Amino acid sequence: SANALLARELANRSQVTVITVSHYIAHLLRDGDCTVVLLGGQLQKGSESLVGPLTRRSLDWVYFSKAFIGIDGYTPQSGFTSRDMMRADIVHAVLAKGADNIVLSDASKFGQLAPNPLDPDGMIVRVITDAGIDSGLARALRERGLTLDLIG
Repeated sequence: SANALLARELANRSQVTVITVSHYIAHLLRDGDCTVVLLGGQLQKGSESLVGPLTRRSLDWVYFSKAFIGIDGYTPQSGFTSRDMMRADIVHAVLAKGADNIVLSDASKFGQLAPNPLDPDGMIVRVITDAGIDSGLARALRERGLTLDLIG
C-alpha cells in the first residue's frame, strides 16, 4: 500500500512518532529510529488492521498532526470509500480528531466504488496520488476544494 511506502520513508527519522492501527506498518517500522505507537483492538487477520470499540477508545488517548488515510475507491458522486465497514468506522474516528487528514493512494483506486463512505463530513483536505490519475477525476477532486499532489 501507499501508506507502507510512506512508513518506510519515515522509519529512520528519530523525531517522528507513527501512530498506527496496522500491524503490518508497525512490523515495517520495528527496526527504524522512529517511535511507533500501535493502538489496540480486534485484529482483522487479512488486512492486519485493528478495528472495533477498543481501537476507537485507544484513539481517544492520542493526538497527531497528520493522518494518512488509505482508500479503496473514489468517485465524484460517492466521495472516498472503503471495502470494509469496520475499517471505515476507524477512519471516521481518525478524521474526527481534527488533524490534517490526507488521502494517500495510488491512482488505480480513483474511479472505483466501494460500499462504505469514508468522509461524509468533508474532513479530508489533501490527496496524494500518482500522475496516472484520470484528469477528470483530478479535476473533480480540485473542484471539491482538495489540495491534489501528483507524484511521478
